[in-house]
Amino acid sequence: MKHRSPAVGVIAAWAGLTITDEQHDRLDRYAGWLRTEAVGAGGIGPGEPSRIWDRHIADSLAFSEVARAGGPVIDLGTGVGLPAVPLAITHPDCYFVAVDRSERRIDLLRRATSVIGVDNLEARLADIDRVEETFLGLTSRAVAGPAETVRRAERLLRRGGVAIMGVSRSGLVPLDIESDVLTIEVLALPSDILEGTLTLLRMVKHVDG
Repeated sequence: MKHRSPAVGVIAAWAGLTITDEQHDRLDRYAGWLRTEAVGAGGIGPGEPSRIWDRHIADSLAFSEVARAGGPVIDLGTGVGLPAVPLAITHPDCYFVAVDRSERRIDLLRRATSVIGVDNLEARLADIDRVEETFLGLTSRAVAGPAETVRRAERLLRRGGVAIMGVSRSGLVPLDIESDVLTIEVLALPSDILEGTLTLLRMVKHVDG
């Protein structure tokens, strides 16, 4: 039986996102791959299979704003494709570059995109700080601290580009970060949308720098 997570519908409505049946089927295939192959290979933790949908698939869709301009979008420290794969599935007209410095995780991600049939995503083995091109969108699921992610967004975003970073699931986090080229705000999704209160850092590049 195909899975239809209530959390996915709720977060899609919050993000203004329409998910087709075909896209939901591909999300289901990705969730199945995460529960089996990714867990078995150590791509995600052994305690994660029971919360793949709420904590990983639905969570990823909270980053949807970065894809509205059509890309390119860079996902920093993508691991096995979170949030890049769910975003690529639900935004087929947007191009994603998913970057990680772990060869094992990038190999797993390439395997996932092949199995699921995701052709608008490049899985790239690279050090984030050696990426030279710029992007209209940037995502990061807290692979680094907020200050470091802000620094990377300043460098990697084009003017008008949007970055979303996952900061915390334990509630609103006070942040005292300033930037001469980014407008920065903190967003909190309440616990009735996702498991726990998801706090996001939203950045928009307003000047070149």
